[in-house]
Amino acid sequence: MTGCEALKNAVKVSVLIPVWNQEKLIIRALDSIPDRDDIEILVCDDGSTDGTAAAVQRYMDEHPERTILFNRQPVNRGEGATRNVLLDMASGEYIASLDADDRFSPEGFEKAMDQLDGTDIVYITWKENSGRVPMIDKSNKLFYCGLTLRLIRREFLGEDRCDPVRYAPDKTLSVKLDAREHTEKFTGIVAYLYNTPRAGSLVDLRARGYESMYNTILFYGNVCKIGGVETFFYEMARKYGDRDIT
Repeated sequence: MTGCEALKNAVKVSVLIPVWNQEKLIIRALDSIPDRDDIEILVCDDGSTDGTAAAVQRYMDEHPERTILFNRQPVNRGEGATRNVLLDMASGEYIASLDADDRFSPEGFEKAMDQLDGTDIVYITWKENSGRVPMIDKSNKLFYCGLTLRLIRREFLGEDRCDPVRYAPDKTLSVKLDAREHTEKFTGIVAYLYNTPRAGSLVDLRARGYESMYNTILFYGNVCKIGGVETFFYEMARKYGDRDIT
């Protein structure tokens, strides 16, 4: 392969898609990603019990020209662990995230890719089903702290990963990255189409009080003296890191 061919085939963006029981929406998400040689698509199925895995495999068979890597976890581990699998799989210069029930604006995403010039974090914005478009700038970026609105240079990300929890696992990672010295760019480009409100989504279920789906309540009696109550519960949280702890 010549130097020019290697440059042409280099992966500019790795698009990460964690998915669980979204057989009806995953194909729409995949179709929204621009068909370009410098994009790789990484899908991790978090132990789906519906036809999600079969739908992804059919899509791969029907689109052999696209670079799609598919990882299927045998049991459901939650969004945080799934995102970390995808982060470990990525090889692109930049990392982009797409939830399986959302989609990209193909034109907007290509415009965002034109902004990838070595800046550590490049911000895009979304449009909701209602048509609302929030503007993201330096003053409110931590409010919109999800990875889906950031294209992150993989070298800058390094070995940092999401918390292995089931809800909003990218929050602490985004805050951690923001605290490090970095360059950033706010493009204002509408590249993400956020499928909200949507009945049955994680955001919807949590808003309606279905906390039992996400939190495990632990109670222990006869706690021995092991260096302080705080230390004890910290270690318990680390041991059961696949769950949110109340």
